[in-house]
Amino acid sequence: MVKEGYVYVKTKKADSVNGYGTASYEQVAVDENGKTRPIAFNGISELKVGHYLKLTNKGAHVETYEEISKEEVPQKALEKLE
Repeated sequence: MVKEGYVYVKTKKADSVNGYGTASYEQVAVDENGKTRPIAFNGISELKVGHYLKLTNKGAHVETYEEISKEEVPQKALEKLE
């Protein structure tokens, strides 16, 4: 079974937006130890650029995301995102 975890991203411009306004993103995510990996996820609408998100994921599948403050991003992850 795939373990649930958290990764962090700094939002960028959407890679694409469909006719319903759903935005798709493909970018590099970072875990709390500073390990990077590519990840893809969708937003209900386009996200504001330059904000921090905490993604709950199981393997490559993103379950949920929430916007967090820069201070809430683990230091090792923040170093890779800046």
